[in-house]
Amino acid sequence: MKGVNKLKTTSRSWSEYYNSKQSLFELLSDSLLHLHYLGHVIRIKPVRVLEAGCGPGNHSIVLAHFLRDTSFVLIDNDEAVVEIARKNVEKHGLEKRLTTCRADIMNLPFGNNSFDVAISQGVLEHFADRDFSRAIGEQVRASYNVIFSVPSDNYFQHDFGDELLRPPVALLALLKDYIRDNMSTCKVKYYRYDLGVRTRIALFKKLRLERNALLQSLVAAATTPMHILGVVAKASKASR
Repeated sequence: MKGVNKLKTTSRSWSEYYNSKQSLFELLSDSLLHLHYLGHVIRIKPVRVLEAGCGPGNHSIVLAHFLRDTSFVLIDNDEAVVEIARKNVEKHGLEKRLTTCRADIMNLPFGNNSFDVAISQGVLEHFADRDFSRAIGEQVRASYNVIFSVPSDNYFQHDFGDELLRPPVALLALLKDYIRDNMSTCKVKYYRYDLGVRTRIALFKKLRLERNALLQSLVAAATTPMHILGVVAKASKASR
């Protein structure tokens, strides 16, 4: 697809990727980076949340501190990753409201409209076009709203290795037919504020080497939108 930045493949497993212990600073840094995404979830005040492709569970853990009356179901298709998320949930004392389980994002074991919102961050960029649409379709079936975040076409790091970095227009093209057929509304746009300090420092260093222009590199590193927010809401129950 035009405009899609394809990265190299990787032989690492997700459990290897997530297995390193994360400090409180790293948790806060990641939350700050994705504040725009997390804020959208908080604003709709969901009662039940599904995190599809939960990884270590960091975002649901952060959201649970703001959404005190909300229950969360965290799924991943890798049992080792689910175990990492479970341990993190227990570490924060949230096991009464956050449930972890192994499940396939392409075939969710939940009934229609079981959740107020399905969320994911850093998941859908690992799927080819058809599977991307299928994963979104399953989440829309199981929830009233879908909020997702992916690295944009401007993202420069090979975090895992197999990412498809799409611009907003490419993401909208993947959702267009599905949204029309299911009478849902969709918004896809760059983060309004992208506060990833470490990623911006790394981008600045990269641009500085490539351009040898201090001011231009600094401005580009500070203003380049590196993540995209997508919001899908069913017409019957729009985001509240």
